[in-house]
Amino acid sequence: MHVLYVVTRGDAIGGASMHVLQLATAVKQAGCGVTVVFGGVDGKIVSMCKEAGLETKVVPQLVRSLQPWHDLKALFALRSIIKRLKPDVVHLHSSKASLLGRIAAWLCKVPAIVTVHGWPFVHPQSKVSKAVYFFLERSMVAFTAKFIAVSAVDYEVALQKLKVQPQKIELIHNGVENDLSFTPVKSDTIKKECSIISVARFETQKDHRTLLLALQQIIHMPWHLKLVGSGPLLIEIKQLAGQLDMSDKVEFLGERSDVAELLTQADLFVLLSHWESLPISIIEAMRAGLPVIASNVGGITELVEDGISGLVVSAGSISEAANALCALISNSSIRQSMSEASHQRFLNHFTADLMLNKTLGCYHQVTKVTQ
Repeated sequence: MHVLYVVTRGDAIGGASMHVLQLATAVKQAGCGVTVVFGGVDGKIVSMCKEAGLETKVVPQLVRSLQPWHDLKALFALRSIIKRLKPDVVHLHSSKASLLGRIAAWLCKVPAIVTVHGWPFVHPQSKVSKAVYFFLERSMVAFTAKFIAVSAVDYEVALQKLKVQPQKIELIHNGVENDLSFTPVKSDTIKKECSIISVARFETQKDHRTLLLALQQIIHMPWHLKLVGSGPLLIEIKQLAGQLDMSDKVEFLGERSDVAELLTQADLFVLLSHWESLPISIIEAMRAGLPVIASNVGGITELVEDGISGLVVSAGSISEAANALCALISNSSIRQSMSEASHQRFLNHFTADLMLNKTLGCYHQVTKVTQ
C-alpha cells in the first residue's frame, strides 16, 4: 500500500505537520510506501521528514489563505502528483490541503481520508469566514471516503453540524512514540525552583500573554519558565516579559529539535490556548510525566484529567491560570502524584501504536471499498 500525505504548511513546525511526520514515519515502518507533500516553502519540518527517510515534495502554490489563482494552480499540481505516484490512499491534513486534496483525489479516482485537527468554521474568526468554511466543508463531505477526528469534540461537530454519517468517521486520538524512559520523581530529589515549560508557536491562538500576566501575579514564587517555539508574536512577547520585569525568570529557546529532552528536565507543562483540537505538545508532556495546566478548549479535557493529571482553567482567565500555577508550584507532592497519573494516561490512550493500528484499519477499509 502507498499512502500520500498532504499538509498545508511546510514553513512551520505545528501540530498538524508534527502529526504527519510521526504518522508517516510509523506507517513507513509498518511496511507501506509513503510520500509527504507540503505546501508553501521548504522549511524545517520538510527537513525533519527527509531526515526521517520520508520521500517529500513541496507545492509552493499550496498556501494557507484563500487565493483563488494560487489555489487553482495548487489543485493541478496535486492532481499531477497523484496521477504520477498512483497512491492507494490520499491522507489529508489541515483545511486548505483537505479542500484541494479531496478534489484532486476525486479527479484521480483515489479515496481521500481527512484528519480533522479542528474545524475551521468553529475557530474564532469573522462570520463571513465561518460561513464560507462551513459551506466548503459541507460541500466536500461527498468527496471524502473517511474522516478521522482526533478529538471527541471534532467528532461530534462532524455528526451534528456537517451531518456526516457515523460509518464515515472514526475517532482516533493523536499519539506519539513511547520512546522515553519515564522515572517517577522522588520526593527527596524535588528542586526548590519549579521549572515550567511551554511548547507552542508564538501566535494569537496560543495566548502567551495570559501565561506571562498570570506568572507576574506570582513573581515572588520560586519558578523559571522556558518558552519553546517561534512565530510572528515572538518579539511582542519578549517585550512584554521585559515590561513585566520577568526577563530573568523567562527564557526564550526558539525552535528546538530536543523538545523531548527539555520536557524531561521540566516539572510542569502549561498551554493556555484560545482554541485547540488535541495538541500533540500536551501528549509529549504527558509522555515525559509532566503535570499539565491547560485551558478548557477543544479536546483538552480528553487529555488532562482535572485535579488528577493536571489542572484545567478557563481560556483567557489570568486569575484562574495564576491560581493553578500557584497551587502546583507550591506543592511538590501534588506535582509528583499528577506526574505519575499523566504518564499513565499517556500509556493507556495516546501512544503511537494505538494511533497507527486504528489508522491502518481506516486505510484498509477505504481501499477495500474502492476495489
